[in-house]
Amino acid sequence: IVFLVILCTLTYGMMSSGMYYYTKVMSNLFLETPLSEKEKTNFKTLSSMEDFWKFSQGPLLDGLYWDFWYNNKTLGENRSLIYYENLLLGIPRLRQLKVKNGSCQILEDLKDEIKDCYDVYSVENEDKSPFGLLNGTAWTYHTEKGLNGSWHNGLISTYSGAGYYLDLSRAKVDAVAQIQLLKDNLWLDRGTRVVFIDFSVYNANINLFCIVRLVAEFPATGGVITSWQFQTVKLIRYLSVVDYFL
Repeated sequence: IVFLVILCTLTYGMMSSGMYYYTKVMSNLFLETPLSEKEKTNFKTLSSMEDFWKFSQGPLLDGLYWDFWYNNKTLGENRSLIYYENLLLGIPRLRQLKVKNGSCQILEDLKDEIKDCYDVYSVENEDKSPFGLLNGTAWTYHTEKGLNGSWHNGLISTYSGAGYYLDLSRAKVDAVAQIQLLKDNLWLDRGTRVVFIDFSVYNANINLFCIVRLVAEFPATGGVITSWQFQTVKLIRYLSVVDYFL
């Protein structure tokens, strides 16, 4: 019995209602917010690349950048406090993986009608060529080692930590321009197989971090399949007496 008590204490002692509510608040903000007042579509129900851009330019940026109080008083230069309580740490990152044109075979009888062919994602099929504007991190390929990345198990495939990426600015007005530049120059195309959106926030009131990853997979069939991870963790320890025991 003593062993079970100790085991349960160590296992569940790190959990709290604060973790649950923190995860719920953050997930509701980025997953449940509709693309616009006239559309009920949200991140969970995205169905096309057009929807993805609407999400990126709407709920994503609005959720990440809280520059002003409700009375339009500024919160501070280059500083975002989501819901006025959660500090956006560092800068959000968008990263995509693409596959090469010609990575699959076209039937001989259809070659006159179909010129391009993009296979399902695999490391062997990864497109590593510069595209679009040809310069900048968003348009040139970076290795997994160079990005200090890791593999991700998606709903459709398992993806490497490499790819083309863009770090958003700390200022919302600049981030809006960055997203628009990507959209105008077809950053997403038929070869795109997945886009990752990564960022982290910290709430000092409850001493918890929330590490967020939003994933949009673009299968070879067309359409979008979304998934997400919200990891709420306590990384700063020994602030209270209880921390010394758990």
